[in-house]
Amino acid sequence: MSLTIEQDYLQKKKTSVKKK
Repeated sequence: MSLTIEQDYLQKKKTSVKKK
């Protein structure tokens, strides 16, 4: 897993939690 992809995944996860 690329570091950039991992960071993007974490960012999307945080955004999803915030939206919820």
